[in-house]
Amino acid sequence: MVRESDGEPILIDFGLSKQYDSSGGQTSTTPVGISHGFAPIEQYRPGGVASFTPQTDIYALGATLLNLISGNVPPHYSEILEGGLPKLPSAVSKQCIAAIGHAMEIKKNKRPGSVGEFISELTKETHPDIDLDVDGHRKIEIKDYIQSNDVRASAEDTVLMDVIAKNMVSDNVIIDQIEFVDLGLSVRWADRNIGAMGIEDTGTCFAKSIDLNEIYQYNTQGAIVPQLKLFEELIIKCNWYWYSVNGSMGYTVVGPNGNSIRLPVTGDADNLRASIVTFGLLWTNEALLNHWRSGGCLFYYNNVSYKLTNYITNRICPVRLVLR
Repeated sequence: MVRESDGEPILIDFGLSKQYDSSGGQTSTTPVGISHGFAPIEQYRPGGVASFTPQTDIYALGATLLNLISGNVPPHYSEILEGGLPKLPSAVSKQCIAAIGHAMEIKKNKRPGSVGEFISELTKETHPDIDLDVDGHRKIEIKDYIQSNDVRASAEDTVLMDVIAKNMVSDNVIIDQIEFVDLGLSVRWADRNIGAMGIEDTGTCFAKSIDLNEIYQYNTQGAIVPQLKLFEELIIKCNWYWYSVNGSMGYTVVGPNGNSIRLPVTGDADNLRASIVTFGLLWTNEALLNHWRSGGCLFYYNNVSYKLTNYITNRICPVRLVLR
């Protein structure tokens, strides 16, 4: 940023620069164009740094203000989804806190549409139509949340994160420690693969039509291996965000209602022992249970794509169930 009056540079974004050691190796691992804590969710999508909107910059502006007030780097957007924004000192005005929260909305169409609108929210004395709680959040009635088709939409723009979390959890179904999440689709999707201890684990790898008793026990409770059309629905109707959680890369898949599941990289039985696994592979119902053909159409994903793809030979890979 160069000051117009005298041509003096006053601000440089060092987030785009990289550090290299004496041998020429890069020592900075931050993706080009992304500063964690200051980058909104849309920039983590494949190709997300290639296009910007005013709402993208407004998120970064709100994060910068949060950083200046608190002295701390703002949380990653995934942390905001889990627990909301951190509390600010009591000396900070409620309208300032609310303006920061509005600027750092997860969904970009819920953020201010211009810098002028953001400044107006910062400087206005009160807002007669919005009721703020003690932390400066806009209040929302649970009935408004339940009646809304959009997990982030209501009579007000911003909802309390604990209200969202409470409703998201209460609406899910648990079978043998697997939680089936309502994404706003025709079925509920499991939060982890069969046999996985956590959402970042690969779980059990199954061979085609061999020793499927572990799957059949879920069938009796209404859970099935997804058909091709259900994977197609997941691909088309959800938003996909690639980033690392606890050192494991993968996609966070956000449904039309704002709820999400995690698809970590899994590989298959051929490369589970590899030091770096860069892709995920899941059985479809048609491929796994078709007794007379080898190979079949599986669901494949990596950092640049997520798609159904045909394999000529049989694979040994995990299963992610759905609940009708």
